[in-house]
Amino acid sequence: MKEKPMYTEQTENFREQLGQLSKKRINTLVDFVAQHPESLTALLALIDDPDPRINWRAAWACKHLGLRNPELLLPYREELTGKACRYTRPGIRREVLSLLYQLPVSEPFPVMLFDLCLERMLAPDETVAIQALSIKMAYRLSLKQPELLPELALYLENADPSLYQKGTVATLRKTRLLVQKKLKANR
Repeated sequence: MKEKPMYTEQTENFREQLGQLSKKRINTLVDFVAQHPESLTALLALIDDPDPRINWRAAWACKHLGLRNPELLLPYREELTGKACRYTRPGIRREVLSLLYQLPVSEPFPVMLFDLCLERMLAPDETVAIQALSIKMAYRLSLKQPELLPELALYLENADPSLYQKGTVATLRKTRLLVQKKLKANR
């Protein structure tokens, strides 16, 4: 049996706010964290909450915070990458990957994130949203490390479109063309 993690008073306040699904509550929470960046760690802790409703909503709030104030989340890129790798629930993984997609590519290069994208982009058990997001993220990352473009091209070219849903296939084809253009330009 998993123990409930120890939370600060701020985390408990956020947990209470996330107890009910409401766009207004999420916006209020995001506004508060944007004005009080020291409270971000309390919100990030809730992505690990044992309650699936709370951890998904916390990830959702972090994604919206990243849209408004990406600079607040830059110091947490590595931690967020670890969360994206660790979580198997599609909702949380999608929210965390979306958040990471919005942030600039980190230095040093996030090898763990690139590997996760290659693993998840064509995994038949993965949701279309995560497959498509992983394809886009792998392409974006490979632009920072052009020597990875041939590896990405190989994955994309060997994918059998008949095994995937339309959303994944569309992203796959579009990205395949982008990678081919980049490879030709780099010759």
